[in-house]
Amino acid sequence: MLTRLDKKFLESALKRYESGQCSPAELHFIETWMDYQDKINKDIDPLEDLDAGARTALMEEMKLRLLEDIRHEEKVIELPPARKIRWLWRAAAVIVVLVGGTLAYRTFLNPKDAGQPSNITAHIQQDRPPGATQAVLKLAGGREIFLDSTKGKIAESDGQVINNEHGALHYDGKGTAAEYHTLATPRGGQYQLELPDGTRVWLNAASSITYPTVFTGEERKVTVRGEVYFEVAHNPARPFIVDVDGRSAVEVLGTSFDVNAYSDEPGIATTLLEGAISVAAGDKKQQLAPGQQALVTADGLQWRKDVNTREVVAWKEGLFRFENANIETIMRQLSRWYDVEVVYKGGKVKEYFNTTIPRNIHLSKVLELLELTGLIHFQMEDKKIVVTP
Repeated sequence: MLTRLDKKFLESALKRYESGQCSPAELHFIETWMDYQDKINKDIDPLEDLDAGARTALMEEMKLRLLEDIRHEEKVIELPPARKIRWLWRAAAVIVVLVGGTLAYRTFLNPKDAGQPSNITAHIQQDRPPGATQAVLKLAGGREIFLDSTKGKIAESDGQVINNEHGALHYDGKGTAAEYHTLATPRGGQYQLELPDGTRVWLNAASSITYPTVFTGEERKVTVRGEVYFEVAHNPARPFIVDVDGRSAVEVLGTSFDVNAYSDEPGIATTLLEGAISVAAGDKKQQLAPGQQALVTADGLQWRKDVNTREVVAWKEGLFRFENANIETIMRQLSRWYDVEVVYKGGKVKEYFNTTIPRNIHLSKVLELLELTGLIHFQMEDKKIVVTP
């Protein structure tokens, strides 16, 4: 199948792979090629310089990484230190893409397609960089502080010092009078916050949280929009309440959960990772256990069991993770993170995608990988992406 591929290309691609310099397309090719070595001409062996132990470890690592998203396994095999590979997916890599259960490598490894320029590559000058740690803090008096251009002590409020360090906001000291602050991220931004009670908060792109500088009374209440992940400080005497844009409410004592309330999503999805929470909407209320999700839509409150929480909170770990996702679901996330408009032309793409992609690579690389399936194409026009089958 691969006899038309040049041996020098394989050797040079492997060298770039080992040095962490190969492109996502080359990375995808090498990993797939390793896992399906029986399909390769046996005379082409760019691994001949590796000793037997390093070769076995490398090929086993490739196989496990490729199967991770399919089987939802978390296995890691350490490579011999002398030949250890800098795994690119930690910075700029894609593990594997499946479309309707068919590996995308079958399209990429088709000899007639080899070497053909990508439509995305042809428009690299219009590329979009990934999002970054940026947000705006709005104080009680209306003053706004752009956090990506400030650091250290940025303000004081009723005896409290507001500090901004390494993409995270936190309050030092104890205030007596509650003021309400709002932390908001733009499209293409993300940020972290530690509330005065010790609760940790992560904001995804185009999201916000409004909170008091001091929690008083019998409950701790905040209001959110967009997507926010919480690790709530445990306090049985004072429940933590999340008002989700006035459309839903989440009540917890101490736990970890994600709230996705983007207006362009099908509904408000609250997913529990640890602990216990209850979600209320209208006159309905649902208690969740870890791995479960409550979805609030115009039709009411729905309950889902056995949700893949790794997919839900992948954004917090610096990843896009899609499992049986249609292209519209994928493009909504890309639109927010890369701050672009998405337009669909032609027929509907009916296939479902399974892939894990880092969020710290340029948009063109993400689209290039999706194009490898041969089932979808993109045209980049300034801040607009045109999607066609």
